[in-house]
Amino acid sequence: MPETQPDPFAQLWGKIVAQAWEDEEFKRRLFDDPVGVCQEHGATLPEGFDVKVIDDDQKTMFLPFPESSDAALPEGDAPFIKAWNKAVTLAWEDEELKT
Repeated sequence: MPETQPDPFAQLWGKIVAQAWEDEEFKRRLFDDPVGVCQEHGATLPEGFDVKVIDDDQKTMFLPFPESSDAALPEGDAPFIKAWNKAVTLAWEDEELKT
């Protein structure tokens, strides 16, 4: 069975989160300007896409509700959404990132 390659955005997001845990000023910037911080670290985000970072108290589950079943992502944005979802999942499951 072929080995799956780690998702580049998931890896990047893990590094950003780890840095934010260590540096309060960086964390503040991440919450204030998540797009800018991600771009500073080499991420390419879809134009006009709004990104919000929230504190996860591990007691609240956030479920995004789509605009409508007919809503389509702009061409090329689906890989970003898939990568973002995977990054959140990996960060949630990675014990090293929690320590």
